[in-house]
Amino acid sequence: RRRFAGKGKTEASIINPILYALFHLLQDCAYVNKSQDKTYQIWGKKILPALEASETLVDRLLPRDEAGNKALRNFVGGVGLYMIGADSSGALSSITVPYVYCDEVDEYEQDVGGKGHPADQAAKRTRAFPDDQRLVVETSTVTTPEGRIWRELNRGTCSLFFVPCLGCGTYQVLTRDGGTLERPIV
Repeated sequence: RRRFAGKGKTEASIINPILYALFHLLQDCAYVNKSQDKTYQIWGKKILPALEASETLVDRLLPRDEAGNKALRNFVGGVGLYMIGADSSGALSSITVPYVYCDEVDEYEQDVGGKGHPADQAAKRTRAFPDDQRLVVETSTVTTPEGRIWRELNRGTCSLFFVPCLGCGTYQVLTRDGGTLERPIV
């Protein structure tokens, strides 16, 4: 079994909430990064190791021939994770999910396929779930008032993520204080 090496923003703000939505809320999700190749890289280097490091979640992995393809990862229980490159408006418009996680948003092109910003395109794909839609946007680069993250911060709710403790079940605030995560929170 692989050790989870998650220590940063992607793990705390993107991967753990994805795993929570998939396996606690039983909802399909989409992970969006600047390119399709980058989403595959994050799957192999961060998401899959997080799953394999969790005694609870490792059993949710399907055998390779049942797990779907690189763009859609299926899991035991019928939930799926779409891996989408922000450089493809066709891929962005082909999904409908309640939860979308956009990583490295300030690196996206401002207009893809003449349909606008990829995060806006992704947000439209959650509209079929009016009571349960979530769009999470993150970036690790320094942002400016012209950047997408700055604009989203000023439009957003500045809400907190509450996740259940695996030991006692009480909810705790998921924080990102520069510490390290020894294992997935989910």
